[in-house]
Amino acid sequence: MTVDRADGDVALLPYTSGTTGRPKGVRLTHRNVRAQLLTSLVSSGRVAGDTVKSLLYLPLYHITGFTHTAMQPLVRGGGLYLRNPAEWNADEAMATIEAKGITHFVGVTAMYVDMVNAETFGDHDLSTLVQAAEGGAKMSVAVQREFEGTANVRMAEGYGLTETNGATHSQQRSTFGARHGTIGQPLRMVDARIVDESGEEVPIGETGELLVRGAQVMAGYHEMPGATAEAFTDDDFFRTGDVARRDPDNYFEIVDRKKHVIITAGYNVYPSEIEELLHEHDAVAEAAVVGVPDERRTEVPKAYVVVGPGVAAGVDVTCEALKRYCLERLAEYKHPREVEFVAELPRTASGKIQKFKLVDDSASIERDG
Repeated sequence: MTVDRADGDVALLPYTSGTTGRPKGVRLTHRNVRAQLLTSLVSSGRVAGDTVKSLLYLPLYHITGFTHTAMQPLVRGGGLYLRNPAEWNADEAMATIEAKGITHFVGVTAMYVDMVNAETFGDHDLSTLVQAAEGGAKMSVAVQREFEGTANVRMAEGYGLTETNGATHSQQRSTFGARHGTIGQPLRMVDARIVDESGEEVPIGETGELLVRGAQVMAGYHEMPGATAEAFTDDDFFRTGDVARRDPDNYFEIVDRKKHVIITAGYNVYPSEIEELLHEHDAVAEAAVVGVPDERRTEVPKAYVVVGPGVAAGVDVTCEALKRYCLERLAEYKHPREVEFVAELPRTASGKIQKFKLVDDSASIERDG
């Protein structure tokens, strides 16, 4: 039985991941779905079904997992190797890529961190990969370079949101190829601009909020008219809430979430800059930086650090050593005033770091102390 549906009818109702607060239902229409699914066909051409093998660890309620890792390969005639997201294992993933000749793998940053830190990294042949991509959070350049150098595959970072039914930008389809540290250029159906607080477009190289408009952008939030109205400009651009900048070749870089920017003594500090530096330290596996209250500076950066395999926190590396490491390489006002070792970082089921929980925990410790 077939049922007629208009372009504007709601086809999907996924929920945002909840990294900055309560998840919201996102009304994606049939037009949104069709526009995003066909992007891969138009941009890269049809690939024979027996050559598209997508390994899927991301949950299907995660927009990257559903749209890019599952639906787009199927539309292109490919096959899926489904795994339980709760049973993610870096060694098993790399062994599967080698054994099954996987051609497409899309993961979140945490998955690539786990792979490069695995003892077996480098033992598996990952040369069948045609696409190794990351979405969902800003990718560490250090991790990206290590993965590419050992796995011998070019890795591409993309950018998109639940509200855009997946990607709006991609390194993979950019005019001059992938550029580390960027999300590439806007996809063919996407208008993108970077604006200041007054809504005026900023010059090339300057930071501001990223706005996007296109056929894949949601109709609005489910039963939240106020939030929907706040999310769009008068000319229908969606406010992503991400701070970005672009270069003269129209490559975009995500600097950080607007809500994550730390304002210390009047200066803007982007946590991602500190996190990237910490990722380059040999003892650090992962790091997350948030702002914590400070009487003199209003707030200051605090780093939560997960050490690498075989590293003893407080023995092989100390909090003071990491603070000095940052201070020697960053402007004085940017370095973390506090460093805390943790066994793991709080994450959503799709692998994104929940920074609001770190902020809440820090505030709770200060109150209790």
